Amino acid sequence: MNAFLLFLPFIMIRLFLFKYLNKEAYQRAQKFAPLAPNKRGYYFVYQICQLLLIVFPVFQHVSFRLPENIIAVLFYILGLVILYWSIRDFVKADKNYFIQSGIYQYSRHPMYVGYFFYYLGVGLWMNSYLYIAFVILFQICTHQIILA
Repeated sequence: MNAFLLFLPFIMIRLFLFKYLNKEAYQRAQKFAPLAPNKRGYYFVYQICQLLLIVFPVFQHVSFRLPENIIAVLFYILGLVILYWSIRDFVKADKNYFIQSGIYQYSRHPMYVGYFFYYLGVGLWMNSYLYIAFVILFQICTHQIILA
């Protein structure tokens, strides 16, 4: 099957479910904090990596083979679960308060954690070292953006 089909659950959770649960929270999640001038390069690379991580699978094929793909599938599912859980808790929170309940009591940025596991699972499932390198670069840039 085409690897891009792996993105259907991600799109359903990240875009449609998020908007359905709380449109205002969805819009709030789209905003980045202002970046220091020395961190803007990370934001640019972050956006390029995000695009590559989404477009690259369009040109790849995957199949499910045990036991080779079991770790990939586990990371993939873990990423989707964390992403769903973080969105669910994000939309419940009052926009004027620092979220400290649910998954946010364990991670300050659980959506990024979910992205990491999800993209890593996709990369392992496609058996693509190049994709995994983009995931690592994406995560480095994400960390720098968070620090900013």
